[in-house]
Amino acid sequence: RAAAHMREHLDADAARQVDAVEEHLPLLRSRLATIIEEEYDRGLQLLQQDDELRHIVGRFLYDLIARSALHAQTLVGVVVESVLERLTDEQLNHLVYDKVEPDLLWIRMNGSIVGSGIGLLIFIALQILP
Repeated sequence: RAAAHMREHLDADAARQVDAVEEHLPLLRSRLATIIEEEYDRGLQLLQQDDELRHIVGRFLYDLIARSALHAQTLVGVVVESVLERLTDEQLNHLVYDKVEPDLLWIRMNGSIVGSGIGLLIFIALQILP
């Protein structure tokens, strides 16, 4: 209804050969801002009250973010490659070691524990079976 009224008004201004945009732009901008603000508030109220709508909007946003991330994968690769090319060998070694150090420590611990267990079993077997 508002769009039809605005169209009629703009057609009337065109018939009078008046520049409707310059004449009505401040009022139109103010009215549009009011309409957008009211609709935004109404949308927030609906989201707060309707669990199904909140679920639908959440699923839509998740899908949108997932698709955006999927399309950004190639860009991420280019950015990472650019950053890694600027690192010196020493900086790159520190970066990798800082990321894998905890895993390497656990691998060493597991190897030590398993190795000592197997060594103990072999020693006991050798002592029992002369």
